[in-house]
Amino acid sequence: MLRKSVLVVAISMAVAANTRCDTLFRNRQPLKIGHGRQDGSTIIWTDCNGKNQKTYDQPPYSLDPADNCTVGPPAFGLQCDGETCTVIDQDKTSKYIAGVRNGDKAMLRITEQMVTLTAGKTTIVLER
Repeated sequence: MLRKSVLVVAISMAVAANTRCDTLFRNRQPLKIGHGRQDGSTIIWTDCNGKNQKTYDQPPYSLDPADNCTVGPPAFGLQCDGETCTVIDQDKTSKYIAGVRNGDKAMLRITEQMVTLTAGKTTIVLER
């Protein structure tokens, strides 16, 4: 029984490691969703599929650990009906668009290549 439990825990940890994703920022502007890791003052970046590796220097680039590759409204602090959303976690949403408050309206459009988030007069586009 112990061996089976250890195997389940190991598989769960491997799956969690592969699904955890990050947000790449340039200064305070979010740019991309994918996988990043620090190597000194360099960020080594790949897309959510682990492809298209690039490197970025810190600063002006920075890395924010998140769980965005499973892109959905909760990752951005939103509750949505289609593409029309309401901010329900302003701390998460404000990482992407400054000044939002719980209850504010937003639009979230998710495609295979990008995520577009609009709140008020601000729109950001994140590569995936």
